Parts: sequence; structure tokens; C-alpha cells
Amino acid sequence: MRYRQQSLGDVAGSMELDGAFVGVDNRREPGLLAIGTPGMLADSLNVRIRDGQPRTRPGSFPPVHFNPTFTALRGSGIFSDPQSKEWLLAADYDKVWMLADGQTPMTIALPAGVTLQSAVELVQCFDRVVMFRGKDLDPLEWNGDRFQAFTSVVPNAPDPERPGFISPTPRADFGVVMADRLWVPISRDEVAWSDVLDYTKFDLSLATLRCNRGEDDSIVALAPYQGRRLVVFKDQSIYIVEGVFGELAALTVDRLAVRFGCKARKSVADVNGDLYFLSEGGVYSLTQTEQSEVRAVPVPISWPIQGWIDRINWTYAHLAAAVVDTANHLYMLSVPIDGSTVNNAILVYDTVTRNWHGMDTFGTLPREVVPELPTAGAWSYDPIMGPAGLWPDYGTPVAAVDVGNMVTTDLFGRRTVFLVEPQRITALGHGTRDELGGFRYPLQTRVQTRGYILGELGIKQLRSVMVALATLDAEITIELLTDGPGEVVTLLHKRRRDRLRYTVHGKGRWDASNRNDDFSAPRREDYIWRAEDGCELRSGIPLSRFQEWIEAHAARAEGRWFALRITCTHGEMILRNVQAEGTMAKPTMRSQT
Repeated sequence: MRYRQQSLGDVAGSMELDGAFVGVDNRREPGLLAIGTPGMLADSLNVRIRDGQPRTRPGSFPPVHFNPTFTALRGSGIFSDPQSKEWLLAADYDKVWMLADGQTPMTIALPAGVTLQSAVELVQCFDRVVMFRGKDLDPLEWNGDRFQAFTSVVPNAPDPERPGFISPTPRADFGVVMADRLWVPISRDEVAWSDVLDYTKFDLSLATLRCNRGEDDSIVALAPYQGRRLVVFKDQSIYIVEGVFGELAALTVDRLAVRFGCKARKSVADVNGDLYFLSEGGVYSLTQTEQSEVRAVPVPISWPIQGWIDRINWTYAHLAAAVVDTANHLYMLSVPIDGSTVNNAILVYDTVTRNWHGMDTFGTLPREVVPELPTAGAWSYDPIMGPAGLWPDYGTPVAAVDVGNMVTTDLFGRRTVFLVEPQRITALGHGTRDELGGFRYPLQTRVQTRGYILGELGIKQLRSVMVALATLDAEITIELLTDGPGEVVTLLHKRRRDRLRYTVHGKGRWDASNRNDDFSAPRREDYIWRAEDGCELRSGIPLSRFQEWIEAHAARAEGRWFALRITCTHGEMILRNVQAEGTMAKPTMRSQT
């Protein structure tokens, strides 16, 4: 008899399958995710979810043309030259760098004797750039000519036709351009604006507005919104300025009926017509209703990832910076977590599916030495393989990143997100490891599934689990979690698939020299190519070819729910599917006495 016949008292088995995954929810208990949220993950580290499948995120590296020798970067911004191309401006201690893909780095001088001692803000005003240096120093202006230096914004001589415009650009931490004017906060609750197309002439007696209804908070950020609106973010309230166009004759100010404001100026970003920003309780959004009114969504979009929001060091949360990765439809927010005083992690939100992909961290694994690089311009970096060679283990790192700002510009012909740090500029989305500060860090990918309740309440007995994976040079650990503290069982520990071994019984090992021109022959455990093999290319060697495999275990555990945690500490992985099967535990009777 092939199958055992069911007998009296047997309990029918139940099975749960996640054929696709949608996002992360770490606010609720993993067992609760099984109720109406199939495919939801309880945790995700260094992951991108593409077509319903979590996979190892791409790595990062410092492009040569974006990394001359910096002294101490104080600020950054994008300058789209109307007469040329787009440049990344990086304000160094004693100069400003002009950086672009494939271009030799160029510098813009500062006024004689001027150095940048603290953070600055670079704002493009059509064909020129204004540098704000805080409330104690006059702004600087650059006319867009790379052969000309920044100059001080000095008071303009009185104009007989416009006697009111005699004030220069006021001292401030930042400003924004809207309706062909420069808008600048001049006090805790006042905003001033410049003349049309003349960003250094202000009338501080008439061309100002006040945003205050009896609050004691201060202006944190300004943001253009929906063409004719300016949003004034304060730390405990939000104001909307209507009629921002033309001569500003119809200018009105109103406060939104909300009890929260903006925590970090650089966290504000325009996402498909909505404004996302970091507040005290998480990431919120402003949206426009069908009646063209502005509404603040009362529930934060970060509600599902409250577990990560609670890890933010709120003392330094004002440093948080965001960027919109338009190529991949992502809102990326860098924040300080776990007591850090700098932005050391990135929260990643999918603006299309409206789910969180996960958290990106850097330098979580032992680092490797990067070979000494030749002179800038003579060194070629392969974004897939990187420089050939081997690097020995170099111990555990102390700190990896200090994200001061995030910007997007072109690299290798496509839009790329850059991290701007005090000593380097790092491009995201390239390679298979993070190259940071002269070291390479393998990516640690971690995915924890929801808790599988097998379709019923009560205590279950797990029979088996199956995990479908696609991997490339990966080191995989699989752990089984059940409800209760410390309920973790390791099913698979740091498994590395052999790139020379076939899964077909009786077939010999693959010849790494590829003299048989069989690199792509099917049913090999792994298809990583190594430079040290010195193998012959013959008809070609396809890179990044993932091998599919299923890891099945006859697991024995008991609990209300069962979850799997899959960790990849080397190489890359794609999680295809997860399946759990079990039965209800046999009920027992207990005396009530």
C-alpha cells in the first residue's frame, strides 16, 4: 500500500503557501499577519521586492569621478545648467566641487578668506546658485560660470523705480524656489520672498507673511506643492500658503487641522504629487482631495514598520534625509537608528505598491580590504564583478556610513541615488557588495516570513517546511521560529552550494577551466564565475545566472504559528516561495479543580 489509510482519531493536515510577497509589517505579531495578509513579511534587511519576490539589494561603491580628495563636505545639491548639463555640487571646506559622470571634477572658488565651518544649503535659482550658511552669515551667490567664484550677497543700491527692494537675500539655513521667486524663512514663523526672477532683492517690510496661530514652534521646511501652493512645515504644525503665482495679490495663509509637524527638513519629498515627510510619530503624507483641498493623512504611512520607527534616535532625527528614486519608484529615508548620532540606515518604501521593502544597513558583516586604486581616471570599475582579485578578512567594522544628504543624478546612463557623506560620495545600486571607506562589506540579506497558523486557531504540530530559492554564490541559513521567547531552531546553517558539483547522480565535477565550453550546462549547483579560475571564455560566460533549488525539511515543532527566517551572509538570493504543513495538536482534557 503506497499511502497509509486514515484511521479513527487522525487529524487532517493543513498547508499554507506564500507564492508571492508584498511588503513588510513588523508592527503586528507574526501570527496576526496570517489573517488577511498573505505574502506579508515580518522583517526584511537589505532587500528589494521585485515582482513579488524579495531579493538581495544591489551594492554600492564610490565612483571615481564623484570622489576627488575631500576635506570635509558641508553640503550638496543638484545644479542643472541651462547651457550645459546636470552637475552634483559638493560644498567642501574651502571650495565647491562640480561633479558628473565621465567628467573630470572641477572646483568653484569661495570668496577670499572664506571657509565653510558648518553645514550649508545649495539652492539653484534658474541659472545661478545661492548658498545659505545659517542665520549668522550672509549667503553666497554663484552665477553659473565655472570660471567665476562665489561672491557675497551684499545690499543692493537703491533703485529709483523699485525703492522697496533694497534688502539682500536674508541670512537663513535654507530656501526654496517657487513661482520664479526665492522663499526664505527669516524668523521662527515668518517667510519672505524675493522679486520675480531676481533672487537677491527682498522687501523685508512688505514682502513677508507670518505662519502662527498662537504656537511656540519654529519653521522647519518649505516645499512647493501642486503648482500654486507653498507648504510651510513647522515642528508641531503645518501651514498652506495659497495663491503663490504672479504678483501674489491673492496670497492667503491657512493652518491644517493636524497636531503634528515635520521633524527633519531634508525628509520632505514630492512623491507622485504627494508630500512625504518625517514627523514625531513616523512618516506622514500630504495629499490633495477631489475638491482640491490639502489633507494630511492622519495615519502615518510608516504604521506597518513601527518596529523600525521605534529604533530611531529622535534626538538626532532632524538630520534625516530622503530622496525619491524615480527609476525604481522608491521613497528612501535615511535615519539614525539604535543610538547612532548620524544617519546609518535607510528605510525603503515602494510608491507603486505602497508597501515597505525593508531596511538597508551598511557594514554589518566583516570587511575586506580593497586593493590600492590607481590615479583617478586610470582605474576602471566593473559594476558587476568589481576589480579582480582576493581580499583577506580584515575584522569587524566600527561604523560604515554617515549620510548627510541623498541626491539623484546620472551614472552609467541611468538615474542613480547617491549618498553624500563627510568624506565620500557613494552610488547605490551597483555591484554585489558595499565598498565604503576603502573596505568591502558583503551584504547581509535577511527575510522573516509571517507566522503561518495553518488555517486554524489553537496549537499546531508542524510537519514540514519548504523554501524555494534562487541563489548565486550564496551562504544560506534557515531558522524556524515559533511563538514564545527564544523559540528558534536552526534548520540549515551557512549552506554554500558547490559551483563545481552537479545535482545529477553520477556526473563528475565541472572543469573550472571551461575547456569543454560547458559553463552553462544545466543542473550545476551554482554558476558563480571567479577570475582566479583563469577559465576559457569560449562561447561566452553569462554573469549573474541564478540557480533554482528547493530546501525541504521535516520539521518538528509545536506552537500557535510558525515562521521562517532566511539569512544570506554572502552572495545573492531571491526568495521564491515558502510552504508550511502541519496538523492540529491532539486536544487534552484537564481537571478544573
